[in-house]
Formats: sequence, C-alpha cells, structure tokens
Amino acid sequence: MLKSISNARRILPVLVASAFFTALPSAYAEPPIKLIVGFSPGGGVDVAARIVAQKMQQKLGQTMIVENRPGAGGIIAAGALTASKPDGLTLYMAESGLLVTPHIYKNVKFSIQKSFEPVGMVGSIPIGLVSSNQFPAATPSETISLLQQSPGKYSYGTPGVGTLQHLAGELFKSTAQLDLVHVPYRGGSPIISDLIGGGIGLGIASLASVMTNV
Repeated sequence: MLKSISNARRILPVLVASAFFTALPSAYAEPPIKLIVGFSPGGGVDVAARIVAQKMQQKLGQTMIVENRPGAGGIIAAGALTASKPDGLTLYMAESGLLVTPHIYKNVKFSIQKSFEPVGMVGSIPIGLVSSNQFPAATPSETISLLQQSPGKYSYGTPGVGTLQHLAGELFKSTAQLDLVHVPYRGGSPIISDLIGGGIGLGIASLASVMTNV
C-alpha cells in the first residue's frame, strides 16, 4: 500500500501529430491509427491514451493501436513520431514536460514548434508525492523534517528526467533545501512496484497511476 503525502503539479496530456498533419484520416481508411505513448503501461498518460484510443475507435470505426515507447522523458516516443510519415495515421500522447526536454537534453532531433502539429488538449492529471506505508513520515512537514535530518539517505522516483514529476521533485528539493537522490524510471508503474518493495523511499507520480494503491 502507498500513502499520499501531498499534491504537486499537474500533467497536461496533449495529443500531437507529426508536422504537416491536416486532418484525421477517413473512417474508411484501411491502415490503423497508431497512438504513441512515451511511458510504460499503467501510468497516468498511458491510462489517458487508452481511454482516448477507445473513444476514437468507436467514433471513427477504425482500429486504434496504443504503442508504448518509454525512455528519456518522452523523447524516444517523440522521435518515433518525427520519423513517421506525416499522413495523420501516427499520433503522440504527450505530456507538458515535452516542452522543456529540449532545454534539458542535448542533441534533441526535433523542434516543438516545427516538428509537431498540436491536435488538442486531452485533460489535466494531478500528480502527488507518495511513499510506502513503511516510510517513517506521513505528512509533508514530517517528511521535510526527516529528509533534512538524513541528507542523501533517501531517494525519489519519477517517470524520467525532464518530466513534470522530476521538475516538481527538484523544486521540492530546492524550496525545502533537501539532499534527495533522483531515480528516473521509464514510467509511473515501475515506481509503484519499487515503492511497495522498498527499493525507494518516495515517488512523484500521477495520481491516476497510484490511487489504486493508496
């Protein structure tokens, strides 16, 4: 089981397509529509993508395929979208952290402004700071006090470098003046497993991926 310590920021899943995308294909087109997700199955963005894919398939009468391409905070998935044909058959469920990744990673081979065409905002997913029930603090103030007394002892997991969860964690560290080790994962679900198993002390993840365990 997990316990929620506090809310942090919000993930904004956004549906984007490759450059020069003009419209969704006809309902009678034979090829399926691929929806790429930059994180492992079970996380907040993945859950949102599968809901959208199901509704789009019902609306269009056309097969929707959700493809998980986790890694590098969504950059691997964004690169897959960039390499796809701009025919409207490949979409990417991005989260707001994609906007800052070019400022964090070197040699990013796409431009947020030029490589993609936004389709629309899908929703807003709250994220929170969580721990296992064995973590020796249960409130924000207790957590801060414990971490200040134990510099470098505890770590926190996020879905990857440059994600909003990572930025929220670094803001938390800076504001509270904490020495906390960041452990990047390839999505939200592996964080939950390690929290429950005691591999890490804290995690910052979308509430959609942690609520069943809280």
